[in-house]
Amino acid sequence: MSPNPSLAHQRYAIFLVSMRRFDEAIAEDKRALQLDPLNVHANNRLGEVFLMQGQYDKGLTQWGKSLEIEPHDSEVRADVRVV
Repeated sequence: MSPNPSLAHQRYAIFLVSMRRFDEAIAEDKRALQLDPLNVHANNRLGEVFLMQGQYDKGLTQWGKSLEIEPHDSEVRADVRVV
């Protein structure tokens, strides 16, 4: 029993991305966000997966949500500058 079930979904999503199973990774990241909607890293990672899949509008929208949650997070700001 994990004290943070959102983290389990986030880590599984990372594994799924490494296997190039993007649709499943998106589902896991969305589940993590249902459990912890203000998790800036889960929001950011979901944006990254959208970009890997070529869904640029969704990726940028998701990063916008990350910036709303934590406007000074260096990881989010760095990712947004890359695009």
